[in-house]
Amino acid sequence: MSCWSAPGGAWADHTLADELLRPSVIYTPGVLAVRAVLADGGLHACAHITGGGIVGNLPRVLPEGLGADLERSAWVEPRIFGEIQRLGSVEEAEMDRVFNRGVGMALVVAAASADAALSVLAARDLASTVIGTVVGGASGVVIR
Repeated sequence: MSCWSAPGGAWADHTLADELLRPSVIYTPGVLAVRAVLADGGLHACAHITGGGIVGNLPRVLPEGLGADLERSAWVEPRIFGEIQRLGSVEEAEMDRVFNRGVGMALVVAAASADAALSVLAARDLASTVIGTVVGGASGVVIR
């Protein structure tokens, strides 16, 4: 079995082809479950993070005058993205513009509803965490 290297010299336990052919996560059941539990309006928006990355997709679901302030260390980025960045000499901003960096779906929920949403997703084996906040008087996404 051939393996691909990751930044820092670590090695993946599968081939690059296996990584690239990994099945997509189907988010619909989890999102519908969160919607049902937060029926009081706690779920404000969903953004499927595809081509266009986080910075291109998340702002589409936020009303004018609102932006997102995200903390990169809040989620685990799959090794493949570091490898692409290293081998392609790709700038951080370009990586954020093109790739999801490990955030496949972003749910915008009321702060008071975050724990309930996380519990619903965990019960469906969908790894999730709070990755940031919505901020007023801003637009776009800032990733720190």
